[in-house]
Amino acid sequence: MDPRLPSPAIIMEWGNALAYGVNRAERGLSELLRQLRQCVGAMDELPELIITFDPTRVSQDAIFGSLSASGCPSDLPMRVMLHPVSPDTSYAGYHNKGFSRTSRDIVLFFDSDVIPEPDWLRQMLLPFLNPRIFVVSGNTYIDREGLYARAFALFWYFPLRRREEGLRPANYFFPNNVAFRRDIFAQFPFPEGAYFRGKAYEHARAIWQAGVPVLEQMAARGAHPPPIGVGYFARYALCRGHDIAVLESELGYPPPLANFVKNLRRAITRIKRRRQELGADWGTVAVSAGLAALYYCLVLAGQLLGRTYPKLVQRYFPI
Repeated sequence: MDPRLPSPAIIMEWGNALAYGVNRAERGLSELLRQLRQCVGAMDELPELIITFDPTRVSQDAIFGSLSASGCPSDLPMRVMLHPVSPDTSYAGYHNKGFSRTSRDIVLFFDSDVIPEPDWLRQMLLPFLNPRIFVVSGNTYIDREGLYARAFALFWYFPLRRREEGLRPANYFFPNNVAFRRDIFAQFPFPEGAYFRGKAYEHARAIWQAGVPVLEQMAARGAHPPPIGVGYFARYALCRGHDIAVLESELGYPPPLANFVKNLRRAITRIKRRRQELGADWGTVAVSAGLAALYYCLVLAGQLLGRTYPKLVQRYFPI
């Protein structure tokens, strides 16, 4: 007999759906809804789906249209809530404001640009049957469809797709694929500030330094795209540099040129370590090295701009 499962509140931001394309968001929603149908019979309460969105960029009708295109009938056994946010809401704010609408003990954050693998939802919920487990992250990896994506997967900060199963201790997580017990997230909401992504690692560190263990569920896998298109690639890197400039003194980042050298060395190390596991040929390795150099040059530019003109990237190159 299958075990009972906790009924989650799933919080999804709709900003990345606009950046990466609604079709991708609908693919992810379709798989999520399929898994909810499989799991809801083992839950004692109806799960919740909260979608946060900027009404100046997308309408409620458009999101309901995506839900319908993803196979969401009116009698689906779940509560769906759309929660509008103001245009100046940060990425972290999308998540925190979605949390304010939840009522379930388990809150699960899953971004609109991530496509879950089969059994993702069940794998994320099963650990919470143990009352001593408080934070569970999934395995978000770069989607490897095409040369560009494989080259990105070689050097970028997302880990590779886990081949292993089970839980393991972790010292970080990504906000796009993580679950918390309600009282823990209420104590440790995502940090908000004058940055775009900013303090994801530091958020995880604050939690485990407070004595709350963080575990990674390696079998809860989700595919994330690389930055799509030249414009978004450039903006993403500039915004990363801007975040570093904002947090430079607070978090002890090195000055711009030293940070560039450190980032490039880390990228080269990742490429060397991951090449064999991905089965990458030397052409893919060369493309990856070139992309890494360009990406971190733009990060350097963003850091310099953030130091000199703190509002420029936010105003003209937001993500």
